[in-house]
Amino acid sequence: MNKYRQALEYSLLDIINLFRRYVWFLGATLTAVVALGSFVVYFVLTPLYESTASLLPGHSDVVSSSIPLLDRGQLTGGFQIGNLTTRNSLNLELMASDTVRSSIVDSLSLVEFFDLSDLAQRHPEEARQLAMEELRQATHFELSMQIQILIVHVFTSDSDMSARIANMYLETLDKINRERYQAFAQHKVRYLDERLHVVKNLTVEAEQKVAQFKVEKRVFDNDGVDESVQSILADLQKMLLEKKIFMDAQSKDLSPTNPELIRLESEIDVYAGMVAAIQNFGNEDSKHESQVSQGIPRNLNPAEQIAYKKLKYDLSLLQNLQLFLLENRESAHLQTILDTETMTVLDHPFPASEPVWPNEKLLILQLSVCALFASAMGLLFFDACGRLGKGSFKQGLRIMLRLS
Repeated sequence: MNKYRQALEYSLLDIINLFRRYVWFLGATLTAVVALGSFVVYFVLTPLYESTASLLPGHSDVVSSSIPLLDRGQLTGGFQIGNLTTRNSLNLELMASDTVRSSIVDSLSLVEFFDLSDLAQRHPEEARQLAMEELRQATHFELSMQIQILIVHVFTSDSDMSARIANMYLETLDKINRERYQAFAQHKVRYLDERLHVVKNLTVEAEQKVAQFKVEKRVFDNDGVDESVQSILADLQKMLLEKKIFMDAQSKDLSPTNPELIRLESEIDVYAGMVAAIQNFGNEDSKHESQVSQGIPRNLNPAEQIAYKKLKYDLSLLQNLQLFLLENRESAHLQTILDTETMTVLDHPFPASEPVWPNEKLLILQLSVCALFASAMGLLFFDACGRLGKGSFKQGLRIMLRLS
């Protein structure tokens, strides 16, 4: 046993001398492996090109439509009132659905791209399902849970096709979301039309009640007149103030007899007279109103005042509700005809110039290192067998197997 151990002991100098004697073997092995590896990498392995698209999270004012949502090949329908979000978690579910994949397979003729044409002639549905599976394996979705950025990775043997598939994911998702939004907007328009019809009828009834109350109680309502007078008075006071400020500034540079100052003074007098006349309008109007109304009393008893205020309040509430419904109806109608994007694309996909796999240089380098290491170990093994067998490789191999 000791003599065998001594025969297998190698010093660093022994190893260096061994490699020097068989350097041709190491070189030949390395050259053969590099040549074979290069042939496999460049002519046998199919390169994969990656195309990437990313979406920012977003929210929409519309709510989920009655069009069924798509959930990994299954349809889950229903109408839901509430805020619809275009969060990328929902976009991820839509993109990963069989409905979206089926649409992409048909749009880009992926059955032919994945070399399934022969099968498609015999079993078209089976070929289509296999193409959808190939697309699923070629696509990887990545969703950031913190900032909700959705990234779509597509890997195929053609750089242009990878970019087209990634773009088709975005277009199909945008189409589905737009259909959902527009479908809800149409439903919303129908709902608001129904409510508007009801509110309009209630408003007409409330107006009739107010008019009937005024006739029965001989009420003269001048609220609208007062508002108009106050608006005109405010405009005149503003113009009068501007004229006074301008005159003060001009009087510092012009003499009192200057025609410009005289003209400004006359304009100020005119505006001041108009303001004074309007301010006295209330008192004069009260006397005139008493004459025109032919003795119709404006003051009601407390019970009638409460009833009148309630009628006016109900009418005002219905008018505001009608205006609100009308504005929302126009907004919903606009949503049915707008053709805007339903998502924010951060990075658009484009064809890659270099494949992501295989990395030719790195792969050949790894093969070279492995080949050099394997050939060195092989040399040491053959030399050890020769030492044990004292020149006979077979004898040394039998001894080594017996020792192991």
